[in-house]
Amino acid sequence: MKAGRLTAIVATGSLALLAIVIETLSILPPARLVLGILLVFALPGFSLVCAALPAAEISTSERILASIGVSVATTTCSAVLLGATVGLSQRSAATMLGCLTVLVSVYAWHRTYRIRRRQGEASEWQH
Repeated sequence: MKAGRLTAIVATGSLALLAIVIETLSILPPARLVLGILLVFALPGFSLVCAALPAAEISTSERILASIGVSVATTTCSAVLLGATVGLSQRSAATMLGCLTVLVSVYAWHRTYRIRRRQGEASEWQH
């Protein structure tokens, strides 16, 4: 398991939380644009891929491609769900995708941390 994955998961959750705050306060239009693009095309997919495959040793390019695909699918499903219930707006989409990303990031961090801790205990017993 790569060493920086826990840090990347924390960064993903933090960026999603920042996107929610910036969208809610309607400040910093350039930051809203950048975080919005990340929230639609990268962050939800990365957190979901890390949660689903916490110990998988897939290459960085495979992880990036999977993250983009899963993010687009998640964004589409979220838009349909919001459109059918409370109404689709920029704020509701950012809030839903951001909250989903934060929650899944916490779960992904927990799973990855637990696996890493188990691997550390196993290597201590082997030496």
